[in-house]
Amino acid sequence: MSYAEEWARCRPWIEKALRRCGGTHDIEDIERGLSLHLYQFWPGAHVAVVTEVNQYPKMAVLNCFLIGGDSNEALVELVTEIEPRIAHFARNAGCNRITGIGRQGFRKVFEGAGYTPRWFVIAKDL
Repeated sequence: MSYAEEWARCRPWIEKALRRCGGTHDIEDIERGLSLHLYQFWPGAHVAVVTEVNQYPKMAVLNCFLIGGDSNEALVELVTEIEPRIAHFARNAGCNRITGIGRQGFRKVFEGAGYTPRWFVIAKDL
């Protein structure tokens, strides 16, 4: 399947994930970022992830900031198939860490894959 076909298939999952991001991006922002290679797109059969590499003064961090899927199978696929590909990419991109922003439910899913909770994010709209 071509990139365009994969994106068209997974786009509704990413749009749904965007609704939980608090208005930071819309789908056009994501598509623009993907076309400019600011973001990376990781499609699977039941899940899709959008990542970004953030370069900080002391390290590079790959951030998984959009995760969407179509079923409970998506979580299994995310941990067993997509995450290893993302980790491989992150290492090759010089990243020292992978972070993820998401719902508390992801904690249980990723703890078995070696991830530990480090920060609690709280926000206030001004």
